[in-house]
Amino acid sequence: MWCCFGEGGSSAQLAMEESMSSKQKIGRDARNGRFIPVEVAIRRPSTTTVETIKKSK
Repeated sequence: MWCCFGEGGSSAQLAMEESMSSKQKIGRDARNGRFIPVEVAIRRPSTTTVETIKKSK
């Protein structure tokens, strides 16, 4: 089970690509609130959500 955002190969690449913009997408498990990779959240839409977080300056 995933416990933190950033653990995993492809989600780390996505985080690096998003770091250049002012917004960042993260995945969250709806049952327990833990962060998960966005790819996993997209595969399990019934129990997860993808959130867009605005970065503060």
